[in-house]
Amino acid sequence: MSIKLLVSDVDGTLVDKDKKVAPATVDAVKRLKAAGLGFTIISARPRSGMMPIADLLGIDEPMGAFNGG
Repeated sequence: MSIKLLVSDVDGTLVDKDKKVAPATVDAVKRLKAAGLGFTIISARPRSGMMPIADLLGIDEPMGAFNGG
């Protein structure tokens, strides 16, 4: 069995206490994609609150917003 997609929560996981994505995180996501793995995010945030992070990370996979709603 191989991993095809990595899914991460946003607040408290992907962003720091200042709600910023660290440059090392951006690099890690780039490395995942270069290795052929998909990456996406889920959050209790609305889609509009997730889009700046998705844009920064170049996410083009589906995302789960509003607690998966």
